[in-house]
Amino acid sequence: MKLTILGSSASCPAPHDACSGYLVTESETRILIDCGTGVVSSLLSLGLGPLGETAQQPTGTVPNGWGLDAVIISHMHPDHYLDLVPFRYGIRYGKDRTEPVNVWVPPGGIAHLRRLGETLSTTQPFFDAAFVLREYTPDSPFTVGGMVIAAVPVWHSIPSYALRVIGAGRTFVYTSDTAPCTSLNEVAKDADLLLAETTLGTDAFAPGNDLHLGGPDAGHVARVAHARRLVLTHFWPGTDREAVRHSAMVEFDGVVKIARPQMVMTI
Repeated sequence: MKLTILGSSASCPAPHDACSGYLVTESETRILIDCGTGVVSSLLSLGLGPLGETAQQPTGTVPNGWGLDAVIISHMHPDHYLDLVPFRYGIRYGKDRTEPVNVWVPPGGIAHLRRLGETLSTTQPFFDAAFVLREYTPDSPFTVGGMVIAAVPVWHSIPSYALRVIGAGRTFVYTSDTAPCTSLNEVAKDADLLLAETTLGTDAFAPGNDLHLGGPDAGHVARVAHARRLVLTHFWPGTDREAVRHSAMVEFDGVVKIARPQMVMTI
């Protein structure tokens, strides 16, 4: 499996970055995890999608023309799904028609997108013109191509789900947005690569600010879960990312990397 970082910023994207977006590939299967602000542009820059100048697609209808087998949304905060709006327009009105893309959302996510769509357009249902919307069931794994995905509830201001992806004998875990919690330690167990949000920067979890992880928290999760590698993401603009990495290394003595746009890693 491989991981490509499409966006590594928190709610407001940093210059030349996007909000949360991560492409996981295994053989011919491609899954986009989260689709925050700017992620569609990042996809196009990789040559994925019939709108991209580097995407050599035939004219006419293009089955699965974006090269994606599924999009999976970890939780319904805008910085994790808002680029579904331009994505929808790209599929519906792009120079080449494409078949709908499967989009998996948390429980209640379809109704959430329905309400959003009603405020955006008189064309209803808005998102169904481009996507096949599905809701995953927490703790019930589902399969996309050659990968098995489990969504596990973690602690956040709204229902949020860490994602554990297994393919070709390798395990990738994405924390989603979360405060430290037992379920996070469990879902991250023995991950070959743990992708952890670090919105708090070099700070650690403290009572009263219990919605996110900091570098020390991410390092702690990686250590207790026996993860093999840790990648830090979901930074606020202006964050000293190298300082966050060092704060995680205090807790975790394995490999710690900083997520950067277009970075590709083997899982």
